[in-house]
Amino acid sequence: MDRKRNVVLVAVAVAATLGIAALAGCQRGPSASEQLATSLAAADEVFNGRQYEEAGTLFETISADAEAAGVTSAYVEACAMRARSLLATGNKEDGRAWLEKAAASVDETDPAGWSRYLGVRGRFEWQDDDNETATLTFVEMFDYCDEHDLYERSTSAASTRPTWLRSPARPRRRPSGP
Repeated sequence: MDRKRNVVLVAVAVAATLGIAALAGCQRGPSASEQLATSLAAADEVFNGRQYEEAGTLFETISADAEAAGVTSAYVEACAMRARSLLATGNKEDGRAWLEKAAASVDETDPAGWSRYLGVRGRFEWQDDDNETATLTFVEMFDYCDEHDLYERSTSAASTRPTWLRSPARPRRRPSGP
């Protein structure tokens, strides 16, 4: 991803997050939840472009906006990804504080928040050299994502710890359709 496109994505994400509080009470237009989802997707693009510091700043802004708007799922996702951004830049302990914020608000009944939290928690466990716990976390994430039809995230869980998927005894659901 080139720098110019990242600047555009950052601008879109910042513009979207700046208006969240106003949109929360607005009758017309996208809901705060929809705006936050758009902002999260834009920040994810920046993160996937390996611009971790820029993405981390976006996730931090999104977490504040989500908290102000009372959108817990987006708050959890943004906190978890802020933690992952810090982990990716070598600031594990600062990231751990953000992961704890996510853990304090996460709820297993929220597929987006719970799956994102599990993925980041597993990466912290892995970086702590607790491979057994990390593997169990990624197995939990894979199963949860599979159960809730979050196929992109189940693929992420599988690619992070692929060895546990090779067992023929492990049943897997397949998406329906072509």
